[in-house]
Amino acid sequence: REAEKVLIRSAQFSAYPAIHLIAAALAAHHQSDYAKRDRFLELAKQHVNEKDIANVEYVHAELLVESAELAKAVALLSALQNSSPKNARVSRLLAQCFHARKEWDSLWSQIKHLRQYRMIDKGEFKDLEVETIYHLLAAKQGEDDPLSLAHMWSQIPNRLRQHERLLPLYIHYLNA
Repeated sequence: REAEKVLIRSAQFSAYPAIHLIAAALAAHHQSDYAKRDRFLELAKQHVNEKDIANVEYVHAELLVESAELAKAVALLSALQNSSPKNARVSRLLAQCFHARKEWDSLWSQIKHLRQYRMIDKGEFKDLEVETIYHLLAAKQGEDDPLSLAHMWSQIPNRLRQHERLLPLYIHYLNA
């Protein structure tokens, strides 16, 4: 708490008060004082130029993820991605949030987004892709619409259709 107070006081006299405010936000975060953390980050945004606001918001999103405030992190990261769709750090952290929240449809869209902007290579997210597709196929099992399952299968990249976890599941659902 003392370090936090020193950082806040020194921000008043600094040429770069945002740095002190971000550091104070980190100190508050590590003390689990999330309201104070958020307040310091809002103040930091007032002391940076327009293009650096996104950097402060990204730090905020990282801290939200760290404190398991995933719904807030998703909202913040989604806004950041909308304004800067080619930002790989934002897109990867958003994928991490969707995975943690088990939002398979959103994660699948995010993986496609990462591929579209060439933010990942083909092998980098293979396990995550397989896990996501597995859960999406499992969700289709209870549906009475076989076209829905066929459509889902058609969206799967050819390189994954022969995967040992996916093909047997798909065949099982076709025969069910």
